[in-house]
Amino acid sequence: MTADAKRAFLETCERQNTNFDAQVDPDFGKEAFRLSALRAPPPFYASVKNCGLTLATIDGITVNHDLQPVMADGTVIEGVRVVGNDQGGFYAGTYPNLAAGLNAGRCATFGRMAGKALATA
Repeated sequence: MTADAKRAFLETCERQNTNFDAQVDPDFGKEAFRLSALRAPPPFYASVKNCGLTLATIDGITVNHDLQPVMADGTVIEGVRVVGNDQGGFYAGTYPNLAAGLNAGRCATFGRMAGKALATA
């Protein structure tokens, strides 16, 4: 880390400790039970852009209402269904961090729908 980056990171850690002590997160609205203190002696480790966007594919394969992949010319691939993280268009460009389990729920729901469609085809 550069000197400025290190200073900013340590200031962020101190802000996290202040929020933890107050059991309130005015910065992001995180629930109190999710707050943690960052008081252990260094070294500290950080991850760049680690957020809800890493939990799911935001853009993926475009599908129709029957979960079939839609090609650029509008045709579909018969006999194929796309679900889970390969399926695009579900999140409209962002992942809602406050909807716990949304990605797992959608994978299970659309997986079941695809399985039923293929079983009756």
